Amino acid sequence: PENGVLPPLGVASCEFCKNNETLVGQLIAGDDHYDSDPIRVVDLAPLSGAPTNQQYYSATSAQVGAWILDRSGKKLQRDKQVRQPISIAVVWVNGVWRLYGADRA
Repeated sequence: PENGVLPPLGVASCEFCKNNETLVGQLIAGDDHYDSDPIRVVDLAPLSGAPTNQQYYSATSAQVGAWILDRSGKKLQRDKQVRQPISIAVVWVNGVWRLYGADRA
């Protein structure tokens, strides 16, 4: 993992971004990493009702059961395999789409 990847993709008030950046910091502090992408976003579909300059989407967050490994490759902990519906909001800022937030639907 690498700190600083998420903040440029979201707006400053994106709590989802902040929470995930914290998780990345914890992995880095422990010199740990995932053995694969921990989640996949599938079934992305646009929703109506978003204000001007925003878009809403429904999707499924699929946590795939990735392992957290230490520096030597030792398996420390495995994520549960979970699929849950999520809602995603993006906002148009300075000519680009930025993540505004993501929550369980």
